[in-house]
Amino acid sequence: METLFPILFNLATAAICISLSIVVLARNPGKSTHQAFAVLAFNFGLWALGVVAVLRSNDVDEARTWIVITEIVSCFIPSACYLFTCYFPSGRFEGSKPIL
Repeated sequence: METLFPILFNLATAAICISLSIVVLARNPGKSTHQAFAVLAFNFGLWALGVVAVLRSNDVDEARTWIVITEIVSCFIPSACYLFTCYFPSGRFEGSKPIL
């Protein structure tokens, strides 16, 4: 019962993020800013689903597996955020390419 609200909130977050990434990409798939934002939002959605999987785990080994998968997904969040901020608002890359 104590994990019900975190699970529901993370499921809602995942649904919103993944839906937002699909809608933004569908509106203008050729625009770099939309692509970068869709990648960032989708990554947040996958991360939230990973947290749900960890909370729903039945034993330590299963939880450990989901934690590893979630951490692999979450390690791309900083680079996706940097990529989006380099494209926003102008639409052309204005960052340092060696960082990526």
